[in-house]
Amino acid sequence: MFLDIAIGIYVAAFLGRMIGFGPDAWFFIGAILITVLPDSDFLYHFLKRKGDRDRINDHSHRDYIHYPLIYLPLGTLIFYLFGGKEWAFLFFFCSFLHFVHDSIGIGWGIKWLYPFSTNNFGFFYLYSRKENTSPKRILFSISKEQMGYYVREYGDKDWFKNIYLKWHPIAIVEYTVFISSIIFLLFYIL
Repeated sequence: MFLDIAIGIYVAAFLGRMIGFGPDAWFFIGAILITVLPDSDFLYHFLKRKGDRDRINDHSHRDYIHYPLIYLPLGTLIFYLFGGKEWAFLFFFCSFLHFVHDSIGIGWGIKWLYPFSTNNFGFFYLYSRKENTSPKRILFSISKEQMGYYVREYGDKDWFKNIYLKWHPIAIVEYTVFISSIIFLLFYIL
């Protein structure tokens, strides 16, 4: 989440420079909201559990609006029609980078090729609750049947606490990039 916010800030500033306009506060706010928008379905899954503390199945929230082949063209078109090319570019790049982020590290990948494939694809490594046991490969293709194995073997029902509330390499990277984006934004707007 913190890295997604930073991505939104950096993308808004970069697009402003590349397209040749000075993004205002609404453009930065929009970029942040667009970048975290794909995770809004997490709220549905959280409420569906009705307080169940077993968060080991949090990967299932990536089943509704984490389909890049559908989400990116449709969302880009909608933003183009209602906001123009700047907002369409913003939507596309913020969303695309969100999906890349969800495919590396603490997730189980996303369905990059849906509707042609229901496999989740992740890159480089998968987070593991056990130190130094993360599976590492350039590309993971995880079928629905294999997902159960990965969740049981490597899942962490307290992933938020163990990643974001402890000194963990992922947290250090995300917080560093997030803090640098806030500092960058302050210098950008002042």
